[in-house]
Amino acid sequence: MGMNIDLDLDIDKVKSEAKKMKENAHRDIAEGMLTEANKTVPHDEGTLERSGTADYNEDMAAVGYDTPYAIRLHESAPGEFNFRGNGRRKWLEHTVNEQKKKFIDYINRNYDF
Repeated sequence: MGMNIDLDLDIDKVKSEAKKMKENAHRDIAEGMLTEANKTVPHDEGTLERSGTADYNEDMAAVGYDTPYAIRLHESAPGEFNFRGNGRRKWLEHTVNEQKKKFIDYINRNYDF
């Protein structure tokens, strides 16, 4: 003998909520990565740090810096520049590698996909 269950599911609402959750997760990742990257961005007058942006939507998260010299400093050879304080070359790449587990754990705790 079987059992019947009627399920009234609003697919459009489910899709909309999933889209919103993905965008929120991408926002949290992008803004969190920018905050962490700014801790080791090379700093002289603060122009490079202020040029940092966190961009996101439901499909992606991106962090970047927009000065004429951002790529040059990021991709500089070891020892090419003497960065003051916590500043370092490849600050964004290092931040992603150092923080990715923390953000994956955050997403797993806070978003149920």
